[in-house]
Amino acid sequence: MKYRFYEAQNTSLAVMGGLNISTINKFDIEQLGLGLILSHDFTQNLSLDANLTFASSPNFNNYSVSALSDIGCYFGYFQPILELGYQFSSTGKSTLISALGFTLEPAKNYLLVITVPYTYNVLNKSALVGANIAITITIE
Repeated sequence: MKYRFYEAQNTSLAVMGGLNISTINKFDIEQLGLGLILSHDFTQNLSLDANLTFASSPNFNNYSVSALSDIGCYFGYFQPILELGYQFSSTGKSTLISALGFTLEPAKNYLLVITVPYTYNVLNKSALVGANIAITITIE
C-alpha cells in the first residue's frame, strides 16, 4: 500500500507499507515493511523513484534497511525498469541489488511490478537470482 502525501509539479513523496509473502513451502509472511518513496517525472514517459525502506521479520528479531532506486520509461501502460540498490541487515549481511523488470499500470493508482533481481552479498561473496512480483495500490 502506498500513500502519496506530497505532490508538486513533477515530484512527489509517499509512504509505503506492505508484506513479503513466501509461497515456496507454505503461505507465510516473511517480512513487514515500511518506507519512504521520492518520485520524479523527468518527462511524461521517463520517471525515477528512490526508496528508503525498513523491513522486519514478523517477530522483529531480524531487520534490514535498504535504499533502492529505479528508472523507467512508459510505453502506454507498460514500463520497463532498471533497479539498483543496497541493503544492510541486522545479521551483518550487506547486499548489492540490481534488477531488470517491468511494470503494468492497468488503471490509475494500480500497479503490477515484476522484476528479476540479482543480489550480491558483499561479505561472503555469494550471488542469488530471484523473481519478485508486487501489487501496489496508491491512495491519494
